[in-house]
Amino acid sequence: MKNKLMSLKLGEINYTNEDVIHFPSGLFGFEKNKQFLLVKNDGSDVFYYLQSVEEESLTFILTDPREFYKDYVLDVEEFFVKGLEIAKIMDFAIVTIAKNGQEVSINLMGPILIDIKNQMGVQAISLKKNYTTKHEIKEFFQLKEKYIKKAV
Repeated sequence: MKNKLMSLKLGEINYTNEDVIHFPSGLFGFEKNKQFLLVKNDGSDVFYYLQSVEEESLTFILTDPREFYKDYVLDVEEFFVKGLEIAKIMDFAIVTIAKNGQEVSINLMGPILIDIKNQMGVQAISLKKNYTTKHEIKEFFQLKEKYIKKAV
């Protein structure tokens, strides 16, 4: 069945029920939001959007953390991935843009894991002690003009 939502950041999005990724526990700080769409940014393999189906104003910018931190290692407790098909997991970091628009970071401490086969997702906590919620992305402003005009 075709559905439509009007994202405040991305405009009109057409999707099917099979496109919806279910986050049974929601995301940290957004536990009420359990259904999201992973929207690929046109022309970019670097950035994606995670759009809430339940709240049209809630959109996260995601990236593969290895794009900016080549030595990044996904290391989370086993219970976070229980029920997910390990071979089909994509992992992302949430991109945060400070209110002043000048500071951009990614959250390596709270990776987003998506089982693309079963459309299930979870936000985990990294076991890496040196990962925090704010790792600076210096290259962001060079990429912003090309890839994420809509979301910023």
